[in-house]
Amino acid sequence: MCTKLVLFMEQFDILVIGSGSGMLVASAAVEQGFKVALVEDGKMGGTCINVGCVPSKMLIYPADILATLRGVDKLGIHATVEIVDFNNIMTRMHTLVNHDSGHQAAAVQATPNLTWFKEKGEFVSDYTVQVGIHTISAKVVFIVSGAHTVIPPIKGIENVGYLTSDTVLELQTQPKSIVIVGGGYIGMEYGHFFSAIGTKTTIIQRPDRLVPDEEPEISDLLKTEMEKRMKSTRATKHSKQSNWEL
Repeated sequence: MCTKLVLFMEQFDILVIGSGSGMLVASAAVEQGFKVALVEDGKMGGTCINVGCVPSKMLIYPADILATLRGVDKLGIHATVEIVDFNNIMTRMHTLVNHDSGHQAAAVQATPNLTWFKEKGEFVSDYTVQVGIHTISAKVVFIVSGAHTVIPPIKGIENVGYLTSDTVLELQTQPKSIVIVGGGYIGMEYGHFFSAIGTKTTIIQRPDRLVPDEEPEISDLLKTEMEKRMKSTRATKHSKQSNWEL
């Protein structure tokens, strides 16, 4: 006997794809009395909570403390750092991130008129998305799916182990050395963290200054501060790369 699977169209007022900043839309819509569908196949909270602003700032804070301690001699305070517990720093970060993500997930599941579909969605027609066995349609669709890391076309990179700004958060052992490709704000955040905890850190940057999207004065100030823990190697006239090494 053949069992036929019958799919029903589920109608919503608003469909939101992505639970990062998309939750601002979903929450506002629910408060206005709309029936809302939320499509999110990963952890609740999107990039910011899970692999972006929240975990990175939780790593930057102990790096700031270490950098401050190394400069307090000029204030007449003599302090030493005996051990940097990398595992404890990472565990603390994951514990708080998982708490925030889990708390938000519980709140979403308990909210009337808000339905969470926990699989990837695919548009099958205008204003209609297939999510697993569910076919959902809405009058208004917000695509707030965020971004993902891009692997640069570096020759031979497919033959070596590498991390992204997402997977670096899964490290369980402090690396003795690390090369960071890119001197934008994300690269500099992790450069600050790893160099502060004692990892030999090299940043490879193509433009002629760090955080090139910022004002030159900010870039120069950052360079001055980083050179307190790093030495810079200027690019030759035949190359547009600048190397920074601890």
